[in-house]
Amino acid sequence: MSRSAADRQTRFTVLVALAANLVIAAAKTTGGLISGSRAMLSEAAHSVADTVTEVMLLAALKRSGKPADEDHPLGYGPERYIWAMLASIATFVGGAVFSVYDGVHTLIAGEELGDPLISY
Repeated sequence: MSRSAADRQTRFTVLVALAANLVIAAAKTTGGLISGSRAMLSEAAHSVADTVTEVMLLAALKRSGKPADEDHPLGYGPERYIWAMLASIATFVGGAVFSVYDGVHTLIAGEELGDPLISY
């Protein structure tokens, strides 16, 4: 498989994952808001972080495909790995920050249990 065909296939995979994560985030947010489940809202935050990851991976694909120039005689290919690392950090931090905030908020203010049927 040629590099451009592999890049197209990778881009397609990332776009499918982006669309799936958006739908999942919307479903979890809706379920969390209707049921009152803070855990479901925390899961929604993780799905939003996953969506941001996909956007960063698309940026990585675009930037790494630029041809070599005077400042980058070997090309921009290694940027793909930097963006992938940043995407993984964004996913971890984005989801973790909301989870920690929600956990501390629940410990301090308490939480009313919502309807678990909607969350399922």
